[in-house]
Amino acid sequence: MESPESEEEMQRVCEAIDAPLLANMVNGGRTPLLPADRLQALGYAIGIHPAVGFLSMGAALKKAYADLLANGETTDAIDLHDFSKFNELLGFPEVWEFEKRYARPDAAE
Repeated sequence: MESPESEEEMQRVCEAIDAPLLANMVNGGRTPLLPADRLQALGYAIGIHPAVGFLSMGAALKKAYADLLANGETTDAIDLHDFSKFNELLGFPEVWEFEKRYARPDAAE
């Protein structure tokens, strides 16, 4: 059942289907956003939030570039991730180690 539009519809889906169900919680979508405990009470086994990452990233980018445009530089109004920690988060130390381990001897030429 795609995109129930009320808690009542969500409840009817759970009552009609005897199987573990997933609730797709999309900010700005048609299905009401419900907390995990309410989803469980309705009968959902899991709730996912697939859009929250890229929607929050879009808002952060909009704010950061507006700050840059207004000030000609990034100010303290923008919360930035520490660059070296971000590299660690992305797994770059492992990539750099791999590059060192498997570099061709003639690659530096």
